[in-house]
Amino acid sequence: MSYPTHLMHLAEQIDPFIFCHYLQDNKWKVIERKRTDIRIYQMDTKMDFYQIIIPLDKKLSDYTQAMYDAAETASSAENLPLEELIHLLLSKNCDTSADAQKNIR
Repeated sequence: MSYPTHLMHLAEQIDPFIFCHYLQDNKWKVIERKRTDIRIYQMDTKMDFYQIIIPLDKKLSDYTQAMYDAAETASSAENLPLEELIHLLLSKNCDTSADAQKNIR
């Protein structure tokens, strides 16, 4: 599968904790896991079921791909253009990144 390089690069820059807050604020359900290096979110609509895995540790070997896939799934579920969602999340990085990790559920 071919991915737009500039969007992959942008997705890699999204703060994963900001992404988690975004999902929680948009009614995604967090799935509790023992692993602390990822968070799993699900959304079940009348038509579709979506699942997103957010890597919390940038050292994970598939971090960039996982962030891109998460953004792609969220944009599909929420009917937003991928690039618009990525830019929205990046703008939130600037606003609240310092407190993001403290407030994750």
